[in-house]
Amino acid sequence: MEKFEQLRYNVLDKIEGGILMALSQEVKEKLQKRIEELKKRMQYDANDLDYETHLHQMRELQKLINKSK
Repeated sequence: MEKFEQLRYNVLDKIEGGILMALSQEVKEKLQKRIEELKKRMQYDANDLDYETHLHQMRELQKLINKSK
């Protein structure tokens, strides 16, 4: 999971810096899969902090997918 988080931050830095790399279909599918996993986890989160953290991650991942289109 740590590698995924590092990749996410690297890509977000490039987007915010105005440099957008094209994401392959495979990468987009992996990001979408992670979003779906987070949605499922949110249903079981016991506290607001976990829920908000997952929601924030989902939004960041969706932003990556949307900007790469």
